[in-house]
Amino acid sequence: LNFNGANLSQTNLSGAILAYCQFLLTDLSGANLSHANLYRADLMGANLRGANLYRASLRFANLGPATIWRPGSTDSGRMWSVNLENANLSFADLSEANLKEANLKAADLTGTDLTKADIEEVLIENSKIKDTVTSTGLAQSPDDILQAHKQPKPNGDKA
Repeated sequence: LNFNGANLSQTNLSGAILAYCQFLLTDLSGANLSHANLYRADLMGANLRGANLYRASLRFANLGPATIWRPGSTDSGRMWSVNLENANLSFADLSEANLKEANLKAADLTGTDLTKADIEEVLIENSKIKDTVTSTGLAQSPDDILQAHKQPKPNGDKA
């Protein structure tokens, strides 16, 4: 299903099966996505500020920045990052998700699984971190998460 650009703010999507759905630049601020299945969903540039993603499955989801295009389909060189500020991501599965440049300020990441997630250049200040799973173990602070990302994997890639 294609929800690109839709206004779904404050929508109750709790428990919804949204695997493989498209949410490019979609407004999901304040939406209830608890227990939702967003496996491999494309959420590039989506606004999820204040959304409830408690126990949501976002495995392999793309929450990276979206390219902003000029009229005539030319790349403007600008990117629009996903906004997860103040979102509840507690116990969510974000393993192997793309969170590059995501805004996770003040997000609740308690018990969240970030194993093999791309967290390059994320904003994570003031986030609630407790028993957050990373590729190198449990994180208890934003610094633990950022350090885990910098640890090389056995094949030489970064976590």
